[in-house]
Amino acid sequence: VSQADGYGIPTFGPENVDSYEFGYKDTWGENTDIQFTYFQYDYTGLQTVAPDPETGGTIIRNVGNVDGQGVEFALNTSFGDYWDFYFTYSWLDAEATGIQDQCTYGGAGNSIFTVDPDPNGCEGSKLYWAPEHSGAFVLTGTFPVDDGSVYTSIDYWYESERDTSFNFLPESRVEDNGILSATLGYESDSEWWIEAYVENVLDDVIYDSAYDGGGFEYMPSLSVFWTPYKPRNVGIRFGYYWD
Repeated sequence: VSQADGYGIPTFGPENVDSYEFGYKDTWGENTDIQFTYFQYDYTGLQTVAPDPETGGTIIRNVGNVDGQGVEFALNTSFGDYWDFYFTYSWLDAEATGIQDQCTYGGAGNSIFTVDPDPNGCEGSKLYWAPEHSGAFVLTGTFPVDDGSVYTSIDYWYESERDTSFNFLPESRVEDNGILSATLGYESDSEWWIEAYVENVLDDVIYDSAYDGGGFEYMPSLSVFWTPYKPRNVGIRFGYYWD
């Protein structure tokens, strides 16, 4: 077995990117920090992991060109005597061209059973692994009591749907999802603390990604979802600080 026989590490070209961004950052009033950023980028030879139709494995390929733009927004504020609030949101719009090598089924609207798929059917597709919308918020309250403080927090993060290839197969789409968590605790002036928490309050089933089978003859309809987020998790934590 040698590279001369066709084995070994696949080769791929470099990727190049030109990117630009501008933003606004300020403090409004006494308690509110705000940030806004607009960005734009142009990738040439973007490197992605793709199925290898000859071996059934995965290799790194240069997929062509990607033009993208987006915005990012963040707000951090406090209100009343005890509450803090943080919010962030991102929007991404991207378009890929020159991706015929990854267009196994001919693009969105087709399926694993499409006959003679058009290799140009994926041109102009969005980046499948990047959600168009994402965001999060954290609400925190801290209330002084005798010999310490009681604190609570609620946080939530969200992502819109993501696909797992430029084929955009519904069988392997990661649906839009979000996770809600909450905490209630007490921190003593004597350097110890205890808190109860609930992670994934709604017990949602969420996966990080999936594999759409790659269009191989021996597994044409295989869709595998992996890295699930943990189910509802309830517990108590205790800690102590040492100088």
